[in-house]
Amino acid sequence: MRINQLEAITALAETGSIRGAARALGLSQSAVTRALKELERDTGAPLLDRQTEGTKFTRAGTVLLDHASLALAAIRRAKEEVRRISGQDTAHVRIAVTPAVANAKLARLVTAFQSDFPDGRLQIQTGVLSTVVPALRTGDLDFAMVLAKPEEIPPDLSFEQLGDMRMIPITRLTTDTCVKMSWEALAQKRWVANMMPGSADHIVFEWLNSRGIQFTHPLIECSSPYLKMILNVSTDVVALSPAPLYHSQLHALGLVAIAVPDLPPPIALGILLRDQMPQSEAAQMLLALARRLGGGMTL
Repeated sequence: MRINQLEAITALAETGSIRGAARALGLSQSAVTRALKELERDTGAPLLDRQTEGTKFTRAGTVLLDHASLALAAIRRAKEEVRRISGQDTAHVRIAVTPAVANAKLARLVTAFQSDFPDGRLQIQTGVLSTVVPALRTGDLDFAMVLAKPEEIPPDLSFEQLGDMRMIPITRLTTDTCVKMSWEALAQKRWVANMMPGSADHIVFEWLNSRGIQFTHPLIECSSPYLKMILNVSTDVVALSPAPLYHSQLHALGLVAIAVPDLPPPIALGILLRDQMPQSEAAQMLLALARRLGGGMTL
């Protein structure tokens, strides 16, 4: 197998067509088609199912695609590390964190990175399982600190649980605010929630649905923690918040925690990694610090 062949199959998966893959790679369609056919000859298995409505991956192609993404990510990281060591480039680390972790630990991580790698680049994004899994697989993330159900983690990723986190319902404080309500009564209110698969809100709503809680109004779906907070502060919607985030920041904004008879089960909080993915020196340092800061963390 050659790198250009692996690049062809991953570009096909990302763009959905030979034409899109050729455009992404800056090649002709015939060059991409040739690389894919050579890859099938090298592996001795049909990788693609070419149909009139488009090209799809066979089972063998799907397996190879996963390995191709891992191999290309490892090669890319090796180049980055060699360039850093030889003085051609600076350290570059990409991480994702949940808002609760950002509130409690992010400043320590950033300060440590800047101290050890003053010229380095640190990229941070919000960590929701449905978005970080693809990014970890392609090497676009070094690691993530996320909330998850450990039993639902894909087999090609590893999850190191550091602690757990409680989610509580909150709303803005008004003269009509009732700070003690049942879930059934709360379900009559208007809610804003991040319903992306794997998000903390999504996990809690699955728990509520399992208890037969029916919501009267359609949810306002908002994947941005900042916009969700704005709606929570400026309207009478109910939202879910990590307990420590509410106590440290949101309470001061005029939000109040609603006392319910029972809280949802705590959600596992941990570090998510791609198995067998080499880590740069800078990423290893940050990962070790994240483990120390998060060890036994209960939020």
